Amino acid sequence: SEEDPFLGGQMHKARQFSEHTMEVIDDEVQKILQSAASDATLLLKERQESLESLTRKLIESEELDRHQIEAILGPSVHKERQLLAAKADEVAKSLEVAPAPEITPSPSDD
Repeated sequence: SEEDPFLGGQMHKARQFSEHTMEVIDDEVQKILQSAASDATLLLKERQESLESLTRKLIESEELDRHQIEAILGPSVHKERQLLAAKADEVAKSLEVAPAPEITPSPSDD
């Protein structure tokens, strides 16, 4: 058997589907991409005022924390990330407020 000398050679070996099926797949991929682009454009237009406000604030401050960004854009739509961020805030506060407990050696450690 002759090996393909090019990387990814297996990608251009004989297809397991017809030309028609390939066209149907290409059409569906095109529809998905067009829909995603349309959704992204719509979202940017809907949020344009908030994004411009965020831009102005970044030009002023150069850095913004999560709370400052949320004050401008509103709460995150990603609940899981929001929960993780809240937990991280809790941990950070507990580290700032309470010093690490002292570890006293037990009598068997001598």
